[in-house]
Amino acid sequence: MGGALLSGVVSVLSGCGPQPLIVEAGGAQVGSASGEPTANTNTNANTRAPLMVAGSAPPRQIAAGPLDCGGQEQFALGGRGYCINRTELPFADADDACRSMRGHLVTIAAREEQEALRARFAPAWTPQGPLWIGLVEPFREGDWRWVTGEAARFQAFGAGEPNDLGGEDCGEWSATDGAWNDVNCFLGRPYICEGSVAARKGVASQLGCGQDGQRFTAGSKDLCAHTGFLPFAEAQASCQKAGGTLAVIRSAAENSDMQRAFGPKIGAVGAVWIGISDQEQEGRFSWTTGEAADFTSWSSGEPNNDGSNEDCGTWLTSTGAWNDVPCDARLWSLCEGSL
Repeated sequence: MGGALLSGVVSVLSGCGPQPLIVEAGGAQVGSASGEPTANTNTNANTRAPLMVAGSAPPRQIAAGPLDCGGQEQFALGGRGYCINRTELPFADADDACRSMRGHLVTIAAREEQEALRARFAPAWTPQGPLWIGLVEPFREGDWRWVTGEAARFQAFGAGEPNDLGGEDCGEWSATDGAWNDVNCFLGRPYICEGSVAARKGVASQLGCGQDGQRFTAGSKDLCAHTGFLPFAEAQASCQKAGGTLAVIRSAAENSDMQRAFGPKIGAVGAVWIGISDQEQEGRFSWTTGEAADFTSWSSGEPNNDGSNEDCGTWLTSTGAWNDVPCDARLWSLCEGSL
């Protein structure tokens, strides 16, 4: 969930005078006082330079290393670390505090990720109110983005939201029901920080296999094949609860390594869930981590979206090829962690 950090986001609030000019960190104008991007705007959030509001302080650089919660409540999920901060701060101050811990306000790339976070976090939070997540509207109304610079393709706003009531440009999250809301960025809220976790060489990064899992190693991946038959969303939530995520395959070498290590052991299974889907936009496949699927290994003629409802990806254990199937199919799942 990395990317170029947004800064000065609190300065784009409505209701506090004219909207300020938004510029790239290098000084190039990318937005006007009306909130509209200029002709020179780079619309690819993943390649845009760090953003700052003219006249504001530059963003705090995140130091290398794992998230340091500094004694705050913390937990790990899906290979990421999280800090729960109950001190109520305005949005920009909360994000700055997260950066000082080598992280950023939490980003949520998919519904499965949100539900796994709620399952892990909400019981200890109830009945407290909403928290800041790293969601902001820095350019123009309706253009929601994460503080990491990525467009918020997955959204979970509550009924009637976002409504921009009186100038509401930052996002809060109700962990009790999962609903998002747009609010004034100057309000104080508790917040959740997200960052990397410390890697322990030769030790699985908190990935649990459980009694129904078969563990194996392929390259730098610590993998568990879970034999419970689950639909895609439940499989991803199960992987996250175990400390990992549905497997992400970024290259032909990774795909081959996994097939050699795993396929011969339980090839008769046929297909298992991996973390790829196009649920958010038909034909645009991405991983449950939020990464674009730049490498793919589809079987011949796939993905074909047969029946117009095949939006989730499986991995064929005998060949290493992929196929798209309905997300409510019940299959084994392939979870991964890091070594």
